[in-house]
Amino acid sequence: MFFFATTTDIPTVPPQYVSISSAVLLWAMVGGFIVYYRALVRMVDGGGRLRRDMLGIPDIPVVAVLLFVLGLIAVYTWLPKGPPAPMNSAQILPGALEFAVFPLGILVFLNARNISIIEFFGLRKVPVVTALGYALGFLVALLPMFVVATEFATRKLGGEAKLQPLVELYQAAVRNRDWTVIWHTCIAAAIIAPISEEILFRGYLYQALKRFIGPIPSAILGAVLFAAIHPTAAGLPGLTLLALALTIAFEWSGSLLVPIVMHALFNSLSLAWGAWTTS
Repeated sequence: MFFFATTTDIPTVPPQYVSISSAVLLWAMVGGFIVYYRALVRMVDGGGRLRRDMLGIPDIPVVAVLLFVLGLIAVYTWLPKGPPAPMNSAQILPGALEFAVFPLGILVFLNARNISIIEFFGLRKVPVVTALGYALGFLVALLPMFVVATEFATRKLGGEAKLQPLVELYQAAVRNRDWTVIWHTCIAAAIIAPISEEILFRGYLYQALKRFIGPIPSAILGAVLFAAIHPTAAGLPGLTLLALALTIAFEWSGSLLVPIVMHALFNSLSLAWGAWTTS
């Protein structure tokens, strides 16, 4: 689940502030690029901090099935359809839990092979407080690039840049002070989605693909799939960057806690931004 509200309604800003903010954003992007470039070099040259010896032949059919199913979801997501049906509060948590079937199946599969979940996901490598610090650092480095990519796509799409049904439902709930929808959205976007999506995309799929085709092709394929299953054209470039950043953070730290926390922080920030711009 990706939660980010974009808008083409940009307020008028005095030229001098535009110049200052543009310069700050440019230098922030340069700084973020350097952070990720150095982490990427370490990931490629040093092999990262992830173990690959736990996976093998039994993972090939599982990965093939996952790629096929995720590909079908992506195709269906982008097939020409009529206007999306409005969401209601009863669909939020069940929708998030539906997707959690995939990571749950992966956990069962790994456990059946006597693969330690804690070791496989590197959950002991980084303490929770340290994982929070790493996640914040990588997120701060990512945000300028994400904002520029998303804003560029939104402006290019113009009137075709549509909000996700969940975002529309959440913004309506904020305006109407509908706390049931607000809390259900927060639980789905900031807790369920980060855990389930990170287990699926980074925790298992990336590690399995890396075993067979290497880190860079695996990271790119996973990022494209991650972006493609989210129905937001304006968010595609930013989503791809987010997925790549989450993969690099996982490799750099060796612990799935870091991308989970980073994903949760990102979605929480998006929820806060959506509430602030709606109020």
